[in-house]
Amino acid sequence: MTTKFTKRLVFFLFAACSSVVVANNDTPRCRDLQASTQCREWKWFGECKKNPAYMNEHCAKTCGICEADALEIQLQSKCTNAFHSCQEWADNGKCHGIWTSKKGGFDINAAYIVEFCPKACNVCDIHLDERDMSLNLGLPQEAPGMEDDRHLFHLLRAKVQEVRHYVSNLENKQLREACKMAHPKCARFSLATDCEDFADHEIIKYGCAAACMTCENLEKENNGIAKAEAFWSKALREYEEKQQQSFTMKET
Repeated sequence: MTTKFTKRLVFFLFAACSSVVVANNDTPRCRDLQASTQCREWKWFGECKKNPAYMNEHCAKTCGICEADALEIQLQSKCTNAFHSCQEWADNGKCHGIWTSKKGGFDINAAYIVEFCPKACNVCDIHLDERDMSLNLGLPQEAPGMEDDRHLFHLLRAKVQEVRHYVSNLENKQLREACKMAHPKCARFSLATDCEDFADHEIIKYGCAAACMTCENLEKENNGIAKAEAFWSKALREYEEKQQQSFTMKET
């Protein structure tokens, strides 16, 4: 009896230990208990910091409490619309401009629309880095602190898309080619009041006419298009030289 009991005890102890090992080796999946879109909205409105007790439990993945697997990260990076109303918002011009509205007690603006409706807002290919050179709109746009400020980041993306739409509808082909964002802060200038306050400054007049949406003025001015072309050629040359220097430094 003792022998049988001892063998049975050893068996159960072994099984228990084995299950603990399996449990320890089985990494829990990083996920949100709430719907991911809801968690993303709450994060956007700062709830990860304002209400950490609830958010860390119910929106762990979104708030960065745990690390999502490669597949989920890939899915998150896809350019999709989060809401059925995204296209309607885009059609009504909500992807850009300075405006605010209420949604569920929270203030929303164009940056919110771009965050949750990138496909409808047509910003999927706008990255605010060197990849944007392929847009043929000028230099990649930037602003101080945009890496840590998602609102500013998305407002800049929205402005670049607005510029793309504007320039593509210019009838004069030579004007379309000459009117660029030849300064890296053109979009930021246009989001402020610089286009109006410094309208006669050469950077605004010739270097940021696309962002300020004043390209037509270049046609009216004597040699205006030629001056914009010269401004862009100089800016492009300096940008390429800077890129080459950066590449050389990385190589060494």
